[in-house]
Order: sequence, then C-alpha cells, then structure tokens
Amino acid sequence: MSLHPVSPDILAATIDQFPEGIAVVRKVGPELSDFEFLLVNEAFEQLAQVDREDLVGGRVIDHFPMLEATGYFERLIAALESGERQALDPTLYDDGRIRVWTRTTYTPIDDQHVMVVGLDITEAMESLATQSVLISRMERVESLAKVGSWTWELSDNTIEWSPEVWRIYGLEPKETTTYEEERALIHPDDREARDAIAEQWLSGKSGGSHEYRVVVNGKVKHIRGIAEPIEEDGEVVRFIGAIHDITEVVAAHELRLEAESQFRLLYDASPLGVLLIDREGTVSAANAAATGLFGLPSGASAGLVGRNLFDDEQLLSLGHRWHIERALAGETVDLPTHRYDMAETPGFDADRPEGHTRWLDVKMFPTGDGIAAIVSDVTLRHLARGQLRKASAIIDSMSNGLVVTDTEGTITDVNPAFTDITGYSRAEAIGQNPSILKSEAHDQRFYERMWRDIIEQGKWSGEITNRRKDGTAYQERLTITSIYDHESGAPNGFIGVFTTLD
Repeated sequence: MSLHPVSPDILAATIDQFPEGIAVVRKVGPELSDFEFLLVNEAFEQLAQVDREDLVGGRVIDHFPMLEATGYFERLIAALESGERQALDPTLYDDGRIRVWTRTTYTPIDDQHVMVVGLDITEAMESLATQSVLISRMERVESLAKVGSWTWELSDNTIEWSPEVWRIYGLEPKETTTYEEERALIHPDDREARDAIAEQWLSGKSGGSHEYRVVVNGKVKHIRGIAEPIEEDGEVVRFIGAIHDITEVVAAHELRLEAESQFRLLYDASPLGVLLIDREGTVSAANAAATGLFGLPSGASAGLVGRNLFDDEQLLSLGHRWHIERALAGETVDLPTHRYDMAETPGFDADRPEGHTRWLDVKMFPTGDGIAAIVSDVTLRHLARGQLRKASAIIDSMSNGLVVTDTEGTITDVNPAFTDITGYSRAEAIGQNPSILKSEAHDQRFYERMWRDIIEQGKWSGEITNRRKDGTAYQERLTITSIYDHESGAPNGFIGVFTTLD
C-alpha cells in the first residue's frame, strides 16, 4: 500500500505550512518501539530541537528514549491495530535537553504508517502550573491572615467561597452556596443589620465594609466583611469581596479595654502621685494624688498637664535634666529625695493645713511613648530621720551611760558614755548580755525583784554595784525601761540609763 497518492516532496511542503509538529512514522520491526521517522515538518523539527535530516530514517526510540515511559508507542500500536485515531493526554517530555508539554494525536495511514500530530502546549501548561502555585500560595496567605474571598453572581444568586471562607464558617467545602445559607450562620441579633447591608448593596449597586457575628459550632466569631461591585457593559453583574476573622482582634481589644479600666482604677485610687510625660518632656496626665502632692486642690490636674519638665524650673527641681533624659532613653531612674516648695506651684492651695514644704521621692521609667514618674511623699520619713539624727546626737553627747537590748537581753547598742564608764567599746558590748557588768555585790533575789518590776510595771529604778572591764567595782544609779512596739503594744526591747555615784 502506498503512503499517499502525492509525492513525498509535495507532502513535506504541505505539512510544513502547519503550526503543529507533524511526523510520519513507520513500523519497522516486531518490538513495541520499532518505529522510524519517515517524514517530519519544520514545526516538529523546532519542537524536537533536532535537524530533520538527522531524524528522517532514524529510529524514534534512539532519538527520544524518554518516550518509552509516556505511552507514546502504545498509542502508535493501538492506532495501527484499530485503524482509528488515538489521542494522548497532555504529556511532559523532559530528557534534560528539551522540556516540552504536548497534546498528541495518532492517525493511522495504513497498516504500517501513522501520522503523529503534536501541539505544543508548554506555555499554557506552565501558565496553568504557575496559576496553580499562585492559587495555592493565595490560599496559604488567606489561611495565615484568616481572610477568605468570595464571588456573588447576581444572575443565578450563587456565591463561590474560597477554602478559607469555608474554614472560617466551619463548613465542608462545596462548589457554591447562596446568601440564604450564609444568612443562617449569622448571629440572630445581627441578621437584620446584615440584610440591610445586602439590600443596600443590591439597590445602590455599591459595596462597603461591615462587621457582624456568626455562630460556628456553638461559638461566636467576629467577622469583618467588605464587598465591591463588578460591572459588565455598564451593569453590575456580580460582587466580589472578602471576610476577615477578627475574633482574636476583638478579644484582644476587649482585654486591652479591661486592662485600661483596671489601670485607670489603680491610677485614680493610687496614693502615689503618677505623672505621664511624653517624649518632649511635657506632662500629658496627672492623677489625683499627684495634684495633691504638688499642692493643688483635688482634681486640679490642669495645673500640671501641659507643663514641660525641661522648661519649667519648678518641675525640673524633681530631678536634674540628665535624669529625665536617661529615662527618655529607656532607663529606670531613681532620683534622690529632694525638697519641694508647693507654694511655687501655680494654683497652690494656701489653706493646706500641712504647710507648703514637701520631701518627695521620684522614680522615672520608660513607657514606650514617653515616661512615667511615680512620686512618693516621704516628708514624715524625712522628718523622722531628722528627729532620729537629733536624738542620736543628743544620746551621743549625754554624760549618762545608755545601753539598749532586745527582749532576750542581748545588747544591740550603747552610747559613748557607756564606753567611758565601763571600759567596754561599742563593738565589744554589742551582742553580749549586760551580765558582763555584774558584780558579786547582789544576790539572786535582787535580780529577780528587778526583773519582776520591769515585766509587771515596765520600769525599774535603783542603785546597783557593777564591775568595769578592768575588774574595778563602781556604784551607779540605773533606770531600766521597757520598749514597746507602737503597733502591737508588745515589748520589743529594753533601754537602760545609768550614772555613776562615785
């Protein structure tokens, strides 16, 4: 049987006009792959990236060994045996030299010859693969962001959801849904408002954003939705949009509001003065305690707000400029206790019974958008320390000896006169018992009566003979008084004051 009623040259010239790759192959042996090229066109030559002179007369398997795994030769045999046209699904041919996707048909010419037509669909397949990758990435992004997209076709009232919308709504994905199905998920209290939004979209053919709640498996989710109309030939034919699961955002917002409310309660009720200061050094807020500490009437925070620590000499007295700059730079700064004259504060309440001088401790720490200054009134502590220093100076200058013990009778302090009289230095006396001064002049009953009076009456006074460090005896007049805790009223030590009678 002849191949064709026309000459091979005319056939070759004819098939060269086709954009598809065309090859005529001939069965030349009993093996499955025993086919050789009889004729190829220019498009096939370009597709195969092999000169046609090298192809014609050569075995197909020798030029393209990767075809053995694609079903290529099986289709050739099927075409010859059935006498009918065969087709091969889109197939990737990749041998490291060429990489091409083709859609191939096999048309038998006679019982030995087959015309193979291959359409190069590489660009379409790679575009499809790219699109598939992009869709996969988009779905991943939607999942991470908890944002799903949708399309609402007005012509048939069908809505197509992306996979993330189905996940957000807790439903098994299907091809399409309807507005009514979505409406059933919406929280009953939000359905009327949601219907009004949808009606606004349809009547005005405009989009917009809105928030609503849905009930998913018994749990409430907060959703933010947005829609935009799409026109064709001047008519709105569909809406596209997205939904965002903002449940965690809403929960975080509610927690922040609760935290702010709790902070406000603490801020307003705190006995410590609190000043909030911006990065320029300007006071942006002050609580009630702060206004009082600075000598202003209760609630008169306006007397502090707006004042600048760098420009206001009075406020700058809270700390040196470099203290404030360190706090603004991110450090926590404890300022030394300092004297503050409230009379210099604009709006000072001159009728304040406690006068106008305060001693303040200030701690500054960064807050992110500025600093906070915590102000403590330590006036009483400062005055008490002053009184204590005065008392200490008086005690140190006394000619009478003084000894202080705890409730167990262990010496905790003595004054210089004690050392002058007894010969024991302060370091030697502390930690000892006053019995180091005991002489043999008194019997046990004397000391028992002494301690009975101290315990029962809180005081004992009398004459006693004691012994110095060098062993010499001396007489003294001694008064022992109990020291009581000012809160519990229980004894917490004893103090003895004595003078020699020599």
